[in-house]
Amino acid sequence: MNRRRYKRALSTVVTSVILLSAVAIMGTMVVTWANMKLGSQEEALTVTFNKSINRLNEDFIVENVWYDYVLNNVNVTITNVGIIGLNVTEIKFTDYSSGDLVTLSITDGGILVQESFNTNVTYSGLTSGDVFNVVVTSERGNIIQKQVLPP
Repeated sequence: MNRRRYKRALSTVVTSVILLSAVAIMGTMVVTWANMKLGSQEEALTVTFNKSINRLNEDFIVENVWYDYVLNNVNVTITNVGIIGLNVTEIKFTDYSSGDLVTLSITDGGILVQESFNTNVTYSGLTSGDVFNVVVTSERGNIIQKQVLPP
């Protein structure tokens, strides 16, 4: 009888050790999984935050617009007044009276801080006294719009 109690006590200890080991392993797995999920979410949040901050720090203006009635060109100068470099991707030139739209896609429109970018937009419907709309779009999605009146 004494021997039987000893075996029963030993099986209780072994069962407790197995249960504690299983709980410890499952707990370690849960902690590892949570760290991985939080790490990936932290990285995604950092990327989103940096994109938003860069978009806010990007600032540019349409500084000058010159008209050449002989060649039907409009020369547009864009200046980066922000604190980071930017890329101009598109310039739209719209005539309010006729509704004509000319879109110029830009592939080399990189502008450093406090630098300018110059380009020509060919537009055959250029007439004196009509109001035009110049819309400049950056790679980060910022849009600057300026209304101009040719002489």
